[in-house]
Amino acid sequence: ASNRTEQLRQELEGLENLLRDAIARDYRRDWDALKQCQVFAERRPCKPHPRTPVMKDPPNGISEEAFRFSPTIWERIVPFIGARRKARFEAARNAAVERWREQLRDIEAENATKEREIQQENERRERNYEQDLRSWQASKASFETEQEAFNKGIDEQKEKYLARDPDALLTFWYDLFSTQPRPDAWPEGCFMHYIPGTKTLVVDCELPPLEVFPSVKEVRFIATRNEFKETLIPDGQRKRLYDETLYKLTLASIFMLLQFDVVDALDAVIFNGCVQSIDKAIGTAVHPCIVLLHVKKVDFLWL
Repeated sequence: ASNRTEQLRQELEGLENLLRDAIARDYRRDWDALKQCQVFAERRPCKPHPRTPVMKDPPNGISEEAFRFSPTIWERIVPFIGARRKARFEAARNAAVERWREQLRDIEAENATKEREIQQENERRERNYEQDLRSWQASKASFETEQEAFNKGIDEQKEKYLARDPDALLTFWYDLFSTQPRPDAWPEGCFMHYIPGTKTLVVDCELPPLEVFPSVKEVRFIATRNEFKETLIPDGQRKRLYDETLYKLTLASIFMLLQFDVVDALDAVIFNGCVQSIDKAIGTAVHPCIVLLHVKKVDFLWL
C-alpha cells in the first residue's frame, strides 16, 4: 500500500511539475552525439602457431661388446672347438642387428606419419585462419562503411537543418517531440506542417484523455478487514489537474520549439490539441480539438 501510494504521489508530482521540468531541460541538439563512434567489436582472428610433432627417438644401437667372441684357452689350442660358439655369437649379433633395424624402420615410419599429420593439421588451421581473417576483414569493412555512411547522413542532415531545409526542420522537430517525457499511457500522435513563407509551424498534437489521468491519490491497508482502501481524487480536483496539465503540456511543447530554434526558422507556432474520447451523451467516439493556441515567438519568449 505504501509503495502504491508513493507511486501515485510521484505521478501526481510529475504532472504538477511538467512545465517546470520541461523548461529546465536542454533540448539543443548535439549533432556529434548522434554519430556512431563505436569501434568494431569483433576480435581479429589470431594467427595459429604451427604445431611441432613429438618424434620418437631411434632405438639404442647394438652393443658390440655384448657379442664380442673371446675364445678360451682350449678354443685357441683347438680352433674348430670355438668355431661353433663363435658362429652362435655372430648369429645372435645378426639377429639383434635385424631387430634393431626393424625397430628403427617402425619408429621412422611412425615419425613420418606424425609429421605428415601435423603438417596437414597446420595447413588446415592456416586455411581456416585465412578464411576467418577474410570474413573478419569483410565484416569490419562493412561495419565501417555503414558507420561512415550513417555519420555522413548526420552531417548532411545538420547542413540541411542549418540551411533551414523544410524537410530537415520537420525531422528535427519530430525528433524533439519524441524526446519529450510523457507517461506511458499518453498518446504520441503528432502531425506538423511548416509554412516557410511565414516561418510558421502548425502542430496537431494528440492529447491524453481524462480517463488516463490518476483517480486515486492514496492506498491504505485495513488490517482489520484484510483489504486495501483507495482514497479517490475528488472529481473537481481531478478535472482541474487535467486542464492544468494540458495547458502545461501545450506551453512546454511551444517553449521547446521556440526556445531552441537556433536557426531562427520559426516566427510563430499554431498548436492544435485534440483528444480521442467517448461522447457519453451519444456513446460514440469523438475527436474534438480542445486546445488551440497561436503564438508569436517574440511575444512568447518575452514572457
